[in-house]
Parts: sequence; structure tokens; C-alpha cells
Amino acid sequence: VFPVLEHKWFFGTMATFFLRDALDGIEIPDELDGAEDLYIGMFVRRRGKYKICLINIEGTHYHNPSPAKGRWVGSNLRVLQKIVGFRMVFPILARNIILYPIAAFISSIFTRDSIVLIYNLARWRNFVAGYAKGKPVKIRFDG
Repeated sequence: VFPVLEHKWFFGTMATFFLRDALDGIEIPDELDGAEDLYIGMFVRRRGKYKICLINIEGTHYHNPSPAKGRWVGSNLRVLQKIVGFRMVFPILARNIILYPIAAFISSIFTRDSIVLIYNLARWRNFVAGYAKGKPVKIRFDG
């Protein structure tokens, strides 16, 4: 019944609250279009005196079903890498490049739906292409 805080490495800013002191002095670079949540998390962790905790809740996260979003995410991760360095971005990059297609394959087996695999592999391919290109990609999210 009561929410439980869990310490996590990764989070999203769609419903995240911060102590004002934890963000004191932060300046989010203008060129970050989609990785600002990762930048904020890295900033807070670097300061050392704050933890990032999440409250796990039941619910569904809806997103724009667009394989093109993969290119946007990949290119923004490359921009973030230019700001914070490869070492900081490597765990996120490895998870996206190695684990994402495996998770897509497993999901397609459990759902018995090959479209799940096809869609996710297209998104994965676009992620890799966006990261490789390295220039920020602007896309429009409709819907």
C-alpha cells in the first residue's frame, strides 16, 4: 500500500522530483535535445551527497510508436558523450546495442508476434545509425 523508494542508476524525468539543492549550479547544455534526463542524473551522482531513488508504481508508459525515435535517441546519446565523455555513456550504449535486440527477440517469442521483433530491430538499427552519425537529429513526435 505504501510506496517504497528504490535506489536506481537510471531514471527518466517524465515524473521525477529533485531537491532544489541537488541541482544547484546545474546548466543543461543547449545541444541536449533528448538526453537531458541522463545529464541530470550524472550531475546529481557526481555531486556524491544525493541518491537517486524511484517509486515503482503500476502503470503503462505510452510512447510514440516510431522507429525513427531510435535515431533521435542514438544521436542525443552521442551528443551527451561529447559533453561527459565515453566512460560515462558506455553502460547506456552497451545496454542499448547489446541487450535491446535480445530483449526484442525474447518479447516477440512471449507475445508470439513477429511484428514486435521487426519494429524493435528497426528502432535498434536507427539507434545505431543515429549514434554513429553523431549529429543531433530533430524529429517530430505526433500523437
